Amino acid sequence: MIVLFLVVLAAAGGAMLLRDPAPAILDRRGSLAAAHEETHELVDSHYVQVVRLRSTSGLTVSMTTKQHVADSGARLPLALLLGGRNTGQDAVRLLENTRGVMAVALSYPYTGDPKPKGTGVIRAIPRIRQAFFDTPAALLLALDDLLARPDVDGSQVEAIGVSLGVPFVIIASALDARVTRVWTLHGSGGTFTPLEYALRDIIPSAPPRFIAAAIGTLAMSGPRITPPRGGSGASARARSS
Repeated sequence: MIVLFLVVLAAAGGAMLLRDPAPAILDRRGSLAAAHEETHELVDSHYVQVVRLRSTSGLTVSMTTKQHVADSGARLPLALLLGGRNTGQDAVRLLENTRGVMAVALSYPYTGDPKPKGTGVIRAIPRIRQAFFDTPAALLLALDDLLARPDVDGSQVEAIGVSLGVPFVIIASALDARVTRVWTLHGSGGTFTPLEYALRDIIPSAPPRFIAAAIGTLAMSGPRITPPRGGSGASARARSS
């Protein structure tokens, strides 16, 4: 009887963790409550500006916009970029020339330890899971702000995911028809393999490490955000439409 109870409990827990994340993502998106724009910087013939957004849900995200001086007053196509975790919103600063395009890069809305070690990896899982939902929500919130600008052409919106940003860009683009084209570069094939690799210094023995990586992948909703699946049930609906 106890074994049956544990099996049912595990199945229920797995079903809860693997449910479609789209409703949670849209709930975290909320609506734009505030946008704080910092002073423009002039860098190599480009205007660079940091903008901090806050949603009615409490979600906050920071982004950096980059526009060539020669494009002042023009209505530009939008290139929305989500790169690696460490580069974040500074990825846009790596672009040498954005002439003819409004380029924007986002930070990751993750508030936990960026480099958890030991048992800290386990303790970080709830915040990592929340960040997995908050990141596509942040992309949607950014679009709400950017597409209301008079210098952005809403008919040309290209979302670009690089490395860790790939699954989140896929999810956000599937949920938002305003994105007209998606680019994905160097995305991993899933969540389990990178997590298992990251645990090698913490758990030297392969069997327990594989088990820990599997549990962590499930807890972080990894199967739902893996790029080959398209990120979510919402992505599947977008592909069939």
